[in-house]
Amino acid sequence: MIMIEANGARIPAIGLGTWELRGETCARIVDHAIKCGYRHVDTAQMYANEAEVAEGLRASGVARDDVFLTSKIWPDHHRASAFARAAAERAEIFGGPLDLLLLHWPNAAVPLAETVGALVKARRDGLTRHIGVSNFTTRLVNAAVALADEPLVANQIEYHPLLDQ
Repeated sequence: MIMIEANGARIPAIGLGTWELRGETCARIVDHAIKCGYRHVDTAQMYANEAEVAEGLRASGVARDDVFLTSKIWPDHHRASAFARAAAERAEIFGGPLDLLLLHWPNAAVPLAETVGALVKARRDGLTRHIGVSNFTTRLVNAAVALADEPLVANQIEYHPLLDQ
């Protein structure tokens, strides 16, 4: 398995994206993917499928610590108080800390310092092992890194063959 190492995180390079998966189909696909060897599953608050992803993880019979789990917080929860609740909800859904928690998109209406501070606090509070961003420009990644007291391990961006069409 190819691993990416960044700021102390070892992340499986290929993961199962669950964006449009819902209900029992989502749980079944996650279960099957893990049984077939996937060890990285990506979901998000906005996908509205985290409970099904958790169900698929449990059904696989593979120990939770053997699967790298990434989730993302939607921008309408980037204020510090809302972020804290959203991060705690993610950890509750999955029965413990995530492996990677990301800011799903930037939110220009919330100061980046507030959001990054809330992200760092989620890590310090044990809700996630690693933190990062998603869909940030280079300028915003640099600003987030400068604001973070903990290492950011990823800027997850959408990339797949259909983007070239």
